[in-house]
Amino acid sequence: MSYSSNAYCRYCNKLIGYERTVNGKNMPVDIPRVNYYPDPNGKDTILNGRGETVRGIIDYGDAPGSKKGWVPHFISCVKYKRETPPPRKEPKKEPDNQMSLFGK
Repeated sequence: MSYSSNAYCRYCNKLIGYERTVNGKNMPVDIPRVNYYPDPNGKDTILNGRGETVRGIIDYGDAPGSKKGWVPHFISCVKYKRETPPPRKEPKKEPDNQMSLFGK
């Protein structure tokens, strides 16, 4: 899978990418990809190339036999769920003046 888009995290302002999961949802992931060894008891959570979330051990080298995947940004973001995100800019709504149509 390739990055569907790149953006900046609104909590920590780090550059992130989005990968599609097997459920068809986009998950924010850290850039770049990491090498990992699958391990059901591993301490790391990785989004593999098929869009599945798996457990494993991240290998910071480039050892043979390791697989490539992405670290979900939910895990590595230092501010996610720890503070309120900045408010999104909403367009200003005009007041509803339809009552003037009825003479009120």
